[in-house]
Amino acid sequence: MINKVLARFFIFLRRCCYKSFSNNNCTKGSFKSNQPVVLRGEGKINFGDNVSFGVINSPFLYNTYGYIEARNKDSCIIFGNNINVNNSFSIVSEKRVLIKNNVLIGFNCSISDSNFHDLDKNNRMQTDPVPQEV
Repeated sequence: MINKVLARFFIFLRRCCYKSFSNNNCTKGSFKSNQPVVLRGEGKINFGDNVSFGVINSPFLYNTYGYIEARNKDSCIIFGNNINVNNSFSIVSEKRVLIKNNVLIGFNCSISDSNFHDLDKNNRMQTDPVPQEV
C-alpha cells in the first residue's frame, strides 16, 4: 500500500515540476495526465473532451514526459475527443497536426509535420520551407 502511495506522490511531484517548463499561452480545453506534459510554443493547442496522457502500467512512466509544441504563431495542434496517449510521446508542429476522435497512441510515439530544417545543404540552418499538415 505504501509503495502505491509513494508512487502516486512521485508522479504528482513530477507533473508539477514539468508544468513549470511549459510556456504556451494559447491552450484551449483540458486533459488528464498520469505523466508530466510540457506545452510549449507560440501556436494554438486545443484539447477536446476526454483526452488523457500517460499510462501507469506501461513502460517509461517514471523516467520520461510528454512534449507538445506548436512552434510558431501559425502552428496548430488539435486533439479531438476520446484520445489516450501512452508514455514518452512528442508532438511538434510548424503548421498543423490534427488527431481526430477515438484515437489510441502507443508509447514512445513522435509526431511532427516538418523535418525542421531546409533540405538544401546551403540552407541547412533555415527552417523547413514547406511543412505539411498531419
